[in-house]
Amino acid sequence: MKRSSADKNDDEPRTVIITGASQGLGLQCALNVAQAHPRWHLVLACRAPLEKADAAAESVRQRTGHLHVEVVELDLASLQSVRHFAAGIAQRLAAWGDDYHSAEALPPLASLVCNAGLQVINPAVSKDGFELTFATNHLGHFLLVNMLLRSILVDSAQRGTEAPVLRIVSVASGTHDPAKKTGMPHPRYIKADWLAHPERDTEDTKKDGRCTYTTSKLCNVLFTYELARRLKACGWEDRVHVTAYDPGFMPGTGLARDYPAALRWIFVNALPWASINFAGSAWRPTPRCAGLQFKPASRLLRGIKKTGQIGAYAGIAVGVTAGVVVVTPIALAVGIPTLAIGLPIYGAYKIVS
Repeated sequence: MKRSSADKNDDEPRTVIITGASQGLGLQCALNVAQAHPRWHLVLACRAPLEKADAAAESVRQRTGHLHVEVVELDLASLQSVRHFAAGIAQRLAAWGDDYHSAEALPPLASLVCNAGLQVINPAVSKDGFELTFATNHLGHFLLVNMLLRSILVDSAQRGTEAPVLRIVSVASGTHDPAKKTGMPHPRYIKADWLAHPERDTEDTKKDGRCTYTTSKLCNVLFTYELARRLKACGWEDRVHVTAYDPGFMPGTGLARDYPAALRWIFVNALPWASINFAGSAWRPTPRCAGLQFKPASRLLRGIKKTGQIGAYAGIAVGVTAGVVVVTPIALAVGIPTLAIGLPIYGAYKIVS
């Protein structure tokens, strides 16, 4: 893979844009970049309200000593917001010069990390009237990439200079692949119009929000392949590198924000705890970062499964007794905690197995 001479010098100021960087994977990405490249500028592109994003930026500064961190508002569910963000960033990138640049100017763009995403269980639409998951996970990023890429290439041609290598990363998901046993519904792509307007899809009677999510992740992968093909056809494959990245199972993030309260609590609190404390050596990243593989021969997890099953069944039995037969303090005191502990552990086992 060829690299330009400018790209080889990591000491040169560069800009990295990370969408959805106020928490989870996006925030961790920002921390890693800040530690590795002290002179790079980090743009945390987050939706309002920005208090959480501002706190994330301050956390990056305090934990790494990195000073070039800023928050810029971006709502991927609003095409107007995407256009405003892209135009502003393009203008600031163009203002960077070899001899002089204003305080608002940004150094050349090194990476655009399309990380933000959501999973809507209940029907919801974006500000433009499109299905919310599809609009946020795919349409917003699609427009953002195209606008920034066009501006950078045009500006480079006008200056007569070769821009540093640009890397575009789309955070996808293994759930896009029906061959993988992820516990999620298989993606269902017929045509984009039906994804944007599910009510027009008369063939899908379930309207499962999780299926919409996996299909949006499939769109991320398809977009990456098509963009790479077009860049190669234009002779730009050495200047712009595109990648679809699967981080694997990601509990503890904002993906479950639309889940029922009990499931949301399990996803945010219990599953990360179970993953850290019980998985141990049974979880391992694959070489291509394609998620986490599970070793069913692990005696540890077999014991966890059995313990979780017993806890879940005991909790359900006592809970039903407490609610149907007679409500007693003793039954409630035993049933609710047992159910709360048993179900998350058993659920964690079923998800990774």
